[in-house]
Amino acid sequence: MWILRVALVKLMSGILSHFNSLVSDKYLKQVKGLLFFKALSIVFSFLALSILVRYLGQSLYGVWATFLSTVLWIVAFDFGIGSSLRNKVKENTLSKNKDAVKKFISTSYISLGVIGFILFLFIYGFIYFGQWGVILNTSLIEEKAFDNAAVVMILFMMINYIALLSHQVAYAMHFSQLSEIHQFSTNLFFFLFVYIIYSFSSQNINLILMAYGFSLFLSSVISQGLVYKKYGTRLQPSFIFFRIRKLKSLLHLGGDFMIIQISLLFILSTDKIIISNFFSTSVTTVYDLIYKLLLCILIFQNIILAPIWTLISEHYKHRNFIKIRKILRNLNWIMVPITILSLSLAYYSNDMIRIWTGLEISEGFYVKYSIAIFIVILCWNNIYGTFSNGISKIKYQSRSLLVGAIINIPLSVFFVKFLNMGVEGVVIASIISISIFALVGPIMAYRIIRC
Repeated sequence: MWILRVALVKLMSGILSHFNSLVSDKYLKQVKGLLFFKALSIVFSFLALSILVRYLGQSLYGVWATFLSTVLWIVAFDFGIGSSLRNKVKENTLSKNKDAVKKFISTSYISLGVIGFILFLFIYGFIYFGQWGVILNTSLIEEKAFDNAAVVMILFMMINYIALLSHQVAYAMHFSQLSEIHQFSTNLFFFLFVYIIYSFSSQNINLILMAYGFSLFLSSVISQGLVYKKYGTRLQPSFIFFRIRKLKSLLHLGGDFMIIQISLLFILSTDKIIISNFFSTSVTTVYDLIYKLLLCILIFQNIILAPIWTLISEHYKHRNFIKIRKILRNLNWIMVPITILSLSLAYYSNDMIRIWTGLEISEGFYVKYSIAIFIVILCWNNIYGTFSNGISKIKYQSRSLLVGAIINIPLSVFFVKFLNMGVEGVVIASIISISIFALVGPIMAYRIIRC
């Protein structure tokens, strides 16, 4: 795994050299900081996951992975306020309208606080009235204790849900490292908690739920502290700056952002639920491990793309289409090593997972390579999603992903139940679902920058 991380870092360094003439020193400095924290974040994530599989066992780990993906889908309901806030802060910072920045930030925090409280009540009822043994297709959990632990985790997650607004503000202010610092600290805390639980407790998924929630909470406190230490009170939300008109402005663009977030998360999270119900939680574990191994590629691509969103916003505001075209061209060339690396990881995945977690898996050709293709298309979509997000023209992206989310489950059921396909049928359904924007995104982008 160490060799893989070193290779990825070297690959990223080579890729960044192609951007020197297109981007500022500020961008390159951000990316170097992101690389450092992302490398550490992946190390602790992989260590924690390795211990988790050994502690929970293959079947119970599948329960954890499925439940977590379900919850993450629910807490994504921010109505696109976060992504809208990022664009609004950037626009008004460029216009030097400090008063508007303060009002947008305050309005976002207060609005999301209200939404978060309502969501918590909804999820609270969903947890206590939902039959998780049936939903997760397992008899391995004691539902009352599981429900109590889940509520504690959700409470901490909702605090983190509101605190994540600081990341959007930081992105707009060229402080992209904050998101990676948050993820790094979350993974570090979670690794430490999991290691302690593994050392002193017998198998107990409820302790893992609470450990994950508390890790998010601690990281949220750190993130908030860093933002206000760096920018002082000028970016601190206040009730007196709340404005309904600003909320309407955020929601006008935020609706499409919400559709994008929910649609993509729906496609990603329902796969595990479908696999758990049509196959077993043990099979879900194998799928999740292969997916997380290949996800490293997407994670490292996001390091490059994180500051690009703001960069494209600046170039688009100044109608500098030549630089935007050059940036997109370079990002497209990055897809060549991404594709090669994805296929290579798929080829060696069984051996790597055995070394990583101790599990002997024997997934066939179609499962591994369908996941690899899925990751490659996600990376391709990320390029044109970043472009459309940066220029605030996201109608085509939101509509195509919404259609993908609608057809995802019917396609999965059709492939598995009627065509008798295995796990690869679920993955292929997801590939088809995200491929709509893979075709629409580039067409839309190049029509705009040719104007």
